[in-house]
Amino acid sequence: EHRLLLELHRKVNYIATFNSQVEERKVPNMFYFVKAENYSRRLITTMVSGMTALRLHMLCEFRGQMHVVEDQMGCEMMQVDNMAVKSLAPYMKKFMVMVTFALKIGAHLAAGMGEMIPDLSKEVAHLAGSSVLFGAAGATAAGLVGAAAIGRRNRSTEGSRGIQQDIKAAQQWMVDFLRERRCSTGKDIAEKFGLWRVRYRDNGQIAWICRRHMYERSAEIIEVPI
Repeated sequence: EHRLLLELHRKVNYIATFNSQVEERKVPNMFYFVKAENYSRRLITTMVSGMTALRLHMLCEFRGQMHVVEDQMGCEMMQVDNMAVKSLAPYMKKFMVMVTFALKIGAHLAAGMGEMIPDLSKEVAHLAGSSVLFGAAGATAAGLVGAAAIGRRNRSTEGSRGIQQDIKAAQQWMVDFLRERRCSTGKDIAEKFGLWRVRYRDNGQIAWICRRHMYERSAEIIEVPI
């Protein structure tokens, strides 16, 4: 289980810090969509063309402490078109498999997301059945455990390249989407998502983090506004 947790965190960190030179990480990597239902929010784990009235949100990416940002305004997406599905679906499937499985085993991977998934066991089984994240299929959480445990050993160059392509496509869609909605500056992103662009002092990596982490971890980061 310890190895599995390490593998999950390693893969999430890979996505969070991945820099394909698309706008030099000028937008956050860790995003998700929700739909309002009966005074609550439901996490969208599978994206299909024709979906309406979704809301885009972004996670605080602080390393090892990724979480939902409370009271985040977000950005409305009126309708999901084919381009959005093509650009986002592969990335979302991989990311949501990690998130739902981590929640299932109690890993603190994306604090605050669990309450947005009404039936976690059902969602894990649904996503695991079609998962390509770990290079192996698993119809149950147990199948994912085994696949994740050996995922690093069996990961091929082709598989890694596929994940990179998925992240690049999602990043480019995000850049274009936010630009169309006049939300492409650091000030805009801070206003709508409560996130600020920083660089870690020790390794130079860029991250988008919340106000609380900005203050609590100020000694570890340098703000790098756009």
